[in-house]
Formats: sequence, C-alpha cells, structure tokens
Amino acid sequence: MKTAVVIGATGLIGSELVQKLMNSSEYNKIIAIVRRPKEWPSQKVEVINIPFEQLEQQQFSDGADYFCALGTTIKQVGSQAEFRKVDYEYVLSFAKVAKKCSANSFHLVSALGASAKSANFYSRTKGQIENAVSNLEIKKVRIYRPSLLIGKREKLGQPSRLGEEIFTVVYNNAKFLFSGFMKKYEPITAEKVATAMFNKAVANTSLVKEIISNQDMH
Repeated sequence: MKTAVVIGATGLIGSELVQKLMNSSEYNKIIAIVRRPKEWPSQKVEVINIPFEQLEQQQFSDGADYFCALGTTIKQVGSQAEFRKVDYEYVLSFAKVAKKCSANSFHLVSALGASAKSANFYSRTKGQIENAVSNLEIKKVRIYRPSLLIGKREKLGQPSRLGEEIFTVVYNNAKFLFSGFMKKYEPITAEKVATAMFNKAVANTSLVKEIISNQDMH
C-alpha cells in the first residue's frame, strides 16, 4: 500500500486529488499539509497544519508519493515577491523535504507556457521552479502543465478569478474555437488534472522525468 503527501490539498486541483486518493485502494494513507485547519471525512487522511515557512524543517513519510498543487496569483497575494514566495520558495521547500524523505515520486502542477527564459514573470517563475525541482534528482519527477483551470473556487472558500470565469463562459459556448493549433490552449477541469496526477503516480514506469502537457490531460 502507498502513502501520499499532498500540499495545496484545499485548492482546486488538490481537493480533487485528495478525493481520488481517499477513494483509491492503492493508497492507505494521505498526509494533507495545510496552513488552515481542515478536516476530511476519511480516516486515511492525516492533516498537518503548519506555517509553510517551516516546511524544510519537517520530516514526512519516507518513500511516499509527493504531490504539489500549490499555486496563487499576483492579484491574490498583492505583489510579485509574494507570488514567488508561494509558487517558487514554498514549492522548492516541499520538494527538498521530498528529496530528504527519499520520495518515490514528486508531482508538480506547473502551467502551460512555463519557461525559465520567458519574458512573462508568471511563466518564468513556473519554468524556474520546474528546473529547480528537476535539479534535486528525486527518483521520479512528473510535471503537469495545464491551461486555464475550470472549477468552482467559491465552493472551496476561495475568491473567484475573473480570467477563469470569462474563459469558462467562452469555452462552454464556443468549444469549437479550441481545435487545431488552439487545441493546446483548451481550458481544463481541475478533475482532469487530478486524474492525470493520480494515474501517473500509480503507473509502473521507470522514467526519471516526464512533462505532461495540457493536451495529454484532456
């Protein structure tokens, strides 16, 4: 039986992932790392409530599958510096813990267009954290690059994101626009991303690093 360690467990993708892990016969324990108290209706889930600034000092489960679904926006946190703290510093700290605990695999939610050479701050930060995690030489690294996410953040007590709302309306009324070259930009549900993460975690493959594109997850 397997153990999963999940950070970002209360977010759009993370909450879907925890649900899949709870319902799976593959996993008998899920460690959910949160900054605010949260309960799940399953004895499989162990909640660890800590400040993320203290991540690197923690010792979680050895040999587990580690899942990182952390992510925010500059609008949400107020500045590029605060955005980088969440999407780069906290993520890297979590990856370092995974390395220290001899993780079986590390799964990182990144973004479509991620590149350390991008002129766009968001895409550049995502590309930089992809590189930093890959350089840790964890046994298996899986990087997921979704396009714009579809989901109801308000149900999770999160503020809605205007861009996501607009694109969701466009997508639901004009899916034909996302064909051919535009197919790679097709919005995706959080459930599909979580499903891809789960499937890759339980797959029997020895690939050291794999990047899963938006199209791969549809």
